[in-house]
Amino acid sequence: MVGVQQGDSKTALPMATAAEARFEEMRKRGDQSEAVLFGLGVALFAQIKCHAVQVDLRSGDLALHRRIEALKPLATSPDGSRRIKLEYADFLDYLSHLQPGVVVCIAGWLLLLLPAIIAGVYALGGSKR
Repeated sequence: MVGVQQGDSKTALPMATAAEARFEEMRKRGDQSEAVLFGLGVALFAQIKCHAVQVDLRSGDLALHRRIEALKPLATSPDGSRRIKLEYADFLDYLSHLQPGVVVCIAGWLLLLLPAIIAGVYALGGSKR
């Protein structure tokens, strides 16, 4: 990630690709932990940034979609951590800038806000159904 931020995408892209492969291997062996999922997300984010620097939008778009799909199960689960939910919403927001309309962005923010809205209704005396 540091290489990407410094503009060295030629060095950073192979490193990010290798990191993605390693995290995917860990997932295939059964490690579905948040740490592995988050690490995979960081590796894919680095690839997205590298492709953006290289103006390879198609490859960056593919990495973005892989990242969203990887985060989705945990992000949409009630057991998902706030960190994963924020990452997921952030990438839906990023995706919304690449696609027409704001539906994708709204879906991400609703995912984050809905638990707070429900908790607020209960706090105001709403019933649990």
